[in-house]
Amino acid sequence: MAAWFRPSRPNRPLVLALALAVLPLAGWAAARHLDGASRDRALAATVPQEVRAGYATSARCEACHPAQYASWHRGYHRTMTQYATPAAVRGDFADVTLRDGDNAVHLSRRGDDFFAEMVDPMWQYQVDIGQRTPAPGEAAPRALRRISMVTGSHHMQAYWVPCNEGNNQLSLPFTYLFDDRRWVPRGQVFLHPPEQDHYDEQVWNVSCLRCHTTAGQPLALLPGGGWKIESVLGENGIACEACHGPAEAHIAANQNPLRRYWLHLRGAGDPTIVNPARIAPARGAEVCGQCHSLTDVSEDIELGRGKTYVAGGELEQSQPLLRPLHPSPALARYVNDDPLYLRNYFWADGTIRVSSRDYSGMVESKCMQSGRLWCGSCHSLHDSDPVNLLAAGKDSDAACTSCHPAIAGALEGHTHHAAASQGSRCYNCHMPYTVYGLLKGIRNHRIDSPAITDAAAAGDARPNACNLCHVDKSLSWTAQQLARWYRQPVPAALATDDTPAAITWLVSGDAVLRALAAWHLGWQAGPQPAAVGPAVPYLVTALDDPYAAVRYVAGHAVQNILPGAAFDYLAPPDARRRAAAEILRGWLAQHPMTESQTQAIDARIQTLVGQRDNTPVRAME
Repeated sequence: MAAWFRPSRPNRPLVLALALAVLPLAGWAAARHLDGASRDRALAATVPQEVRAGYATSARCEACHPAQYASWHRGYHRTMTQYATPAAVRGDFADVTLRDGDNAVHLSRRGDDFFAEMVDPMWQYQVDIGQRTPAPGEAAPRALRRISMVTGSHHMQAYWVPCNEGNNQLSLPFTYLFDDRRWVPRGQVFLHPPEQDHYDEQVWNVSCLRCHTTAGQPLALLPGGGWKIESVLGENGIACEACHGPAEAHIAANQNPLRRYWLHLRGAGDPTIVNPARIAPARGAEVCGQCHSLTDVSEDIELGRGKTYVAGGELEQSQPLLRPLHPSPALARYVNDDPLYLRNYFWADGTIRVSSRDYSGMVESKCMQSGRLWCGSCHSLHDSDPVNLLAAGKDSDAACTSCHPAIAGALEGHTHHAAASQGSRCYNCHMPYTVYGLLKGIRNHRIDSPAITDAAAAGDARPNACNLCHVDKSLSWTAQQLARWYRQPVPAALATDDTPAAITWLVSGDAVLRALAAWHLGWQAGPQPAAVGPAVPYLVTALDDPYAAVRYVAGHAVQNILPGAAFDYLAPPDARRRAAAEILRGWLAQHPMTESQTQAIDARIQTLVGQRDNTPVRAME
């Protein structure tokens, strides 16, 4: 054998040295694994677990449905609620101290764990709901809590900590806003009266579990009462079985490959699972409606065994819709308990006006009542961009013109706008942004046509699409256009005042209307810059709105119109007013006015503020 082919002996000293070097690394890896397992067990003892009978979890769907699993996994339904891991947490926990008045929270991170040092959350909750009265001079006890769960991953993220009573999860008193990259007090991201408490959003098990998980069971009504809650889930987030029903039986039936092949060959559905696209449109829409609607929720659903509805069933059997256009004893009970209930959720014409209730809007639409339209007509969880979940080809007029081909063939004659303009987009006229939520405007899914009614003339109506885009025009102008184009009657009581409707809504409307008007003035896809500019003095007035959410939306509208304008909606009142005055001075420098012109604007603002609808509004998102 040639020398160059002869096997060599191992270098024993080198091997020994390598072994000695690797052993500590192996030990460190093992210790880290054990430490991680220990942390996972500790967390599992304090959070609701995925143990509901009949539910398999999405992990077991992936093997047979990898493409569907992947498309769901990249979306936002999955991340509605997650356990607090480095992959899930988006807020800044790098040794941050947050303050809201006298309340201070210190955030930190240790390895893969996130912590909040704060007033004991259970003590604070009991004080907030009147179950505990601090003794004179009693200092609020503080506690170090590990962040256990996160809710939301699209626009903002709320955080939860265990209260150490069962698996009850209480809110961190701050929310992280993604676009702004900042922490804000949790009460300042909702459109709620500034003088009201927000304790009803502090308990995840009863405020979030029903729609931010799959098959969640609050189980807060435990024998003996007390604070201990032992909630369970089918799965965290909105997972496969929320839309397709419990899958244990489906998995068991399809262990037989012959059965799977036979179903594929037949091209038929599988009776052991629900495909919303294969059932009647009304039933398919209710799969989404179980969460995206306003329904009568029994005490057992909210606090006990959770929803009995499963995909494919009839939603009204367990969660009857609350519809002002179809009064019911259930709706009467809610109104009796809260006289402002309808105002909080609906416009005067019965149209939903707060977010996450798209089905409540769509069910009032003639398009759905025709029996052809359902959520899947435009949206797809698996064949879409995750942001709006619009199915391929449905982000254009084709979503509407497929059912209305005559309009597609004469678009400009129908819309009276240039074909390429925003005014010729079907959804801008028939699904305007008249729903408020998540600090922005959202499309209303009650598909109807713009109109100026007697209620609109009296100032008691949902804002119309025309004036939300033509923000420099009055209601009278819109009524004349609709009469000329579509022969709509002009209300006799319509004022001849030339004040732009958007300005009236911004300053005089109730809090939801003010927020939506402000959002539209900053809507970059909508109004023309020349129309928006004159609204700046009125937007500056909105920067001092009593509702923090209105100030937030108005501030962002100003920054869209005047890039570089600085405004903090949570700054102290004096600082906000100084910033607003500086914004106005800068705008006036670019748009000089005579003294009489500025006096006229000031007089109009004073008149509109005096007419403001100060009815308390609590937009329950």
